[in-house]
Amino acid sequence: MGRGSQEAPSTAPKSRVQCEIVTEKAPRGPKKGYLQALRNRIALLESRLTSQDPDWSIFDDCSSEKGASASAAMSPVPVQSAYIQNLMSQYSHNMFASNTMPPLDLGIYFPEQTQPDICQAVPESLMSPDSPESFIYEPTTFDSEGEIKLSHSHQAELDQLYFDRIQPSVPILHQRRYLSWSRHDGKSMPQKALQYAVWMLASLVSPQSHSTHERLYGAAKRAVELSSKASDADIATTQDMELVQAIILVSTYESMRGFYDMAWMSAGRAFRMVQLMRLHEVDGGSQNPFLDQHDLTEKEECRRAFWMAYLLDNLFAVRGNWSVTLRENIIHTRLPIPESDFQSEQPAQTDFLVDAIMEPIPQPRSPFSESIIFATICSQSHTQSRCSGISVISEDTLSSWDPCQGTMADGFPPRMLFIWNYDPPSASSPDPMLILANVLAQLSVILFYRRISQANMTDPSVSMDKLVESQSRALVAAERIVDVAGELTNFHYSRLHPLLTIIFRLNADFLCANMSAMPAQQSLARFLHTLGGLRACNDANQSFVEFLGISNFLDELGMAPIDN
Repeated sequence: MGRGSQEAPSTAPKSRVQCEIVTEKAPRGPKKGYLQALRNRIALLESRLTSQDPDWSIFDDCSSEKGASASAAMSPVPVQSAYIQNLMSQYSHNMFASNTMPPLDLGIYFPEQTQPDICQAVPESLMSPDSPESFIYEPTTFDSEGEIKLSHSHQAELDQLYFDRIQPSVPILHQRRYLSWSRHDGKSMPQKALQYAVWMLASLVSPQSHSTHERLYGAAKRAVELSSKASDADIATTQDMELVQAIILVSTYESMRGFYDMAWMSAGRAFRMVQLMRLHEVDGGSQNPFLDQHDLTEKEECRRAFWMAYLLDNLFAVRGNWSVTLRENIIHTRLPIPESDFQSEQPAQTDFLVDAIMEPIPQPRSPFSESIIFATICSQSHTQSRCSGISVISEDTLSSWDPCQGTMADGFPPRMLFIWNYDPPSASSPDPMLILANVLAQLSVILFYRRISQANMTDPSVSMDKLVESQSRALVAAERIVDVAGELTNFHYSRLHPLLTIIFRLNADFLCANMSAMPAQQSLARFLHTLGGLRACNDANQSFVEFLGISNFLDELGMAPIDN
């Protein structure tokens, strides 16, 4: 019987033909986008051949105007690279490839900086025929003012991708509020900056739209610059809130690309605007005309923008061994409410950061809040002096925790005891922020050991037993981070929080610095093998070993590079 035709079961006995019902579907043709991807690759090859031999043309033997017009339609739109190249040339350092900053004084330096290739129109690494997601090329056009024009379907796709893949890691936007103005014309310049930033991150984690993220990044940076000039004279407006959100997303993008200098400078701009807008006093007693005119949802967006900037501040400070910009002792903004309550606009009240850290019995909170708490503890553990009443290590003496607690010799602080007995959730959870909170809890133990080892040189109250115990706990914490990284190899790279790379590098540095301990050697070998299986979002052919700049000191350790 032919495919697609069957005799009815009732007629089968009469015709003496055995009735066979085929339930399996026949193999389908090419998936959506494959043919378009093939056409695009042909067009790219044609453009390369033409650049080598200007007189050559694939239509030399064909006089049809239709063929020529088809070739022009398929040819990739040239990257508007003048602005982007000028931008990249100023700050081209890889986030983990800067010789100017040794990690945590461990004596391990990073490799030479690498210049990103931003002129490649179609990344071939994304064109693998075995890839489950085919690359769909859609030409990008520009209007008379140089702004990027995308089709409505492409815009809707990028918006959805953002809230599916980026929002869980950077939960600062309210979806309904964003969509209420993003589909209309007449947007302000800060709104354009925010929209470009949303599309930029969405296209970065999407093979279908990967070729557009550089153009969108240039458009977002340009819109941010124009908005910043206009907002200097009038701080604390609704447009400034959208500008802060855009800058946070731009800094996140630069972190994901590995451009450290650019990410740090963008984050610094966000920190200053957050302070000028007094977003650290959203729930304070003083009057704030900017906040008083906002509803509950808008205020929560303000809280989330502040806390995301705070999270970036603390992680960058730990990574660079700097002091934080936003100190927790001046914060009068409550921790963010759960994401479900935020998106559904349900009122909820959370604690202040100080109360959450100092509570004797820690209560479960949202992953975003947990990440903020553990990031604070991490920055406190690595800082040598801090002018805060809740600092883990006070500025008066290295042996004291706060006025109400004893010395290191008397016992570990309650919060550290909680972390050591903390059973972190499995990384099998799809929530990137929960995974970040998991590894931040472990990193705080590692940084605490580093702090004790430094204090041991000058503070006689730190016993050798306590130092050994702290090192043992730190090695266990490092192994837990390795376990989390192993589970992440089963996920799409969009499920990796952008700030995980900082923690992974610090963990590798710690293991390398403690190679005299056998557990550290075993954990490092397993960690390198795991990182070899994780791919950077900006290059599917680049492993985390290369992206984090770890491969440069493998030879010094007598270890071969891992290539999965």
